Amino acid sequence: MLSTKDAAQRLGVSEPRVRALLNSQLLDGTKIGRTWAVSEQSVEKRLRSNPTSGRPKKGSTALSEPCSHDIEHARHLYRECRETLSGMFNSAFLDQAESKEEEDFYVTVSTFFLQKKQLELIEQGVF
Repeated sequence: MLSTKDAAQRLGVSEPRVRALLNSQLLDGTKIGRTWAVSEQSVEKRLRSNPTSGRPKKGSTALSEPCSHDIEHARHLYRECRETLSGMFNSAFLDQAESKEEEDFYVTVSTFFLQKKQLELIEQGVF
């Protein structure tokens, strides 16, 4: 694990930029109080990916429409999430999450499907 200062030096960026990369999950790390411990592997991975500095050029195709196989993958993922997380699950299920982020994901996705079901019931006049 590296400090944000060490990670910034290796990446050639500022410490605030390292914190921004951590917050946007482009770098892996663990928050300890008000400081971060940055994964050395994620710093090395970022260096290998050779990111360019600055903002993407206007009209960049980086955010173009996904390929048809990408949307199919996304649809499959949506269906899997709906099937797995739209029902009830207990705290034992959440205890199996490998991280707080994973646990938060399950709760957030489950809440999404619960809200959709509530809207459906309201439209039917049940609520």
